[in-house]
Amino acid sequence: MVVVVCDMPKSLVVAFFLSFAACQQNTAESRLEQGPYTVHYSIRQSDGSTSGIGSPVADVERIRFHDRYVVLQKKEGSGQLLPVDGLVEFRWSKRK
Repeated sequence: MVVVVCDMPKSLVVAFFLSFAACQQNTAESRLEQGPYTVHYSIRQSDGSTSGIGSPVADVERIRFHDRYVVLQKKEGSGQLLPVDGLVEFRWSKRK
């Protein structure tokens, strides 16, 4: 395991991680879907909850599925990291 300690802002560290994760090639542990998509999801806010909150995310260029998380990457390079164990709902549709 590698532990990196730095003075970088958390948003910059997350952006770096998302960029790195999105650049990885398909492996047995991940699957890539090329968009553009509109993604609808909701995430559980507490461990015992069966409902969640979320909103649609438009213009998602790539969806990368990993065992424990899903990475949504937009065209401008921003993205989101969603924990699989917290997802209540996750669906996507192709944009025209």
